[in-house]
Amino acid sequence: RFGIQAQTLATDYQRVFTVNNQTLLGLAGLASDVDTCRLELSKRHALYEMRERRPMAPKVFNQMISSYLYEHRFGPYFIEPVVAGLDPKTHEPFL
Repeated sequence: RFGIQAQTLATDYQRVFTVNNQTLLGLAGLASDVDTCRLELSKRHALYEMRERRPMAPKVFNQMISSYLYEHRFGPYFIEPVVAGLDPKTHEPFL
């Protein structure tokens, strides 16, 4: 639900995003924080893949989210991230 106080504006707000072929990101929480975090995480993801020249594993992406949220602990984002994916080498599920 996307709304202002008791008024509902939309119920089809996107909360699940594709990071790469093996990783999905779900963000629940305040809509403005979801957008801000999604843009910042996609930027950091792109920089990682350019620097490392390999796809980011779900476990590494999860650590990146943890570090990013820890950096903003004094002005926190009101979100709850969920990372799901498959390990690129072993194809084991990660949640």
